[in-house]
Amino acid sequence: MERDLHKSCNIQVVKVERLENPGLWNQYNHRREMVYHSHGYTYFRPIAKLPGSSGPVQTTESVPRESPLRRQIYPFKANEHYLFHGTKEKNIQNIMNTGLDSRLTSDKAMLGQGIYFAESPTKADQYTDDKDQRTSGEKTMVLVRVVLGNPFINTSSDPDKFKRPPCKWCFKDLCSCDDPSYFDSVIDDAGRNFREFVVYDRSMCYPEYFITYNRV
Repeated sequence: MERDLHKSCNIQVVKVERLENPGLWNQYNHRREMVYHSHGYTYFRPIAKLPGSSGPVQTTESVPRESPLRRQIYPFKANEHYLFHGTKEKNIQNIMNTGLDSRLTSDKAMLGQGIYFAESPTKADQYTDDKDQRTSGEKTMVLVRVVLGNPFINTSSDPDKFKRPPCKWCFKDLCSCDDPSYFDSVIDDAGRNFREFVVYDRSMCYPEYFITYNRV
């Protein structure tokens, strides 16, 4: 993974730290099992085979199959993948203590008030400081376990701003269907430079690795 960080963007890794937070992990693990249970204990379709998807999740594809990192996730059981999350340094300690929280995301974000991830470290790096005031010095991005489950693939250039994943029948988050059934997450795959992956429930993700790096 460190090798791919170097290849993907101008990043020099300083250190990688693994978070051990039993409370957050238990919450995440329970949610992962609930997603699997809700699907009738059957495997999910891979992201690459979903209508509108441009391909497999690159963070997973870039990790060798024999790597412990690859063996620790459940891409078929829960569409679980490692994804990058970029944030400002002032937020890191709070993420370590209490996890990621969609309530702290702007409701003006492209796909609404969710927790955003990228398969590209280049995209995650963009969120570690202000785009009109780039800074030097060490920064941190997070490699996060994320349960995508059955995701809604957005291909619209002007998507709705969701408060939760949309209904599978009407594709609205504020659903009026008689028997609504909701997607588990949202993937923006509308032909932009980078795909983005969004969950709206904090228990759907676990911030596992904190990567300290410099831009070079």
